[in-house]
Amino acid sequence: MRAHAALIHAWADGAEIQQKDLDGQWRDIEIPHWIASREYRVKPAAVRLRVAQFREGDGYLYYAVKDEFQPKRNTLFVKFVGEPIEVYE
Repeated sequence: MRAHAALIHAWADGAEIQQKDLDGQWRDIEIPHWIASREYRVKPAAVRLRVAQFREGDGYLYYAVKDEFQPKRNTLFVKFVGEPIEVYE
């Protein structure tokens, strides 16, 4: 338990916890068992990304994956293409 003490405190304060499965994938768990041989972490924050279309001054179009709110501040921004996706750091 001592190995997971900081995570236990974070969980008690409301943080979402993930456990690394035997296949190496992180899974959300509601009630951690805090097994000493298992790996746990605070669930990383999700970042919403979208493909954005931009237009250069010469009319050239290009695409980039951007934070959902960042491109609108760019004067070259034209529109978003497709639906947003959530990724974890």
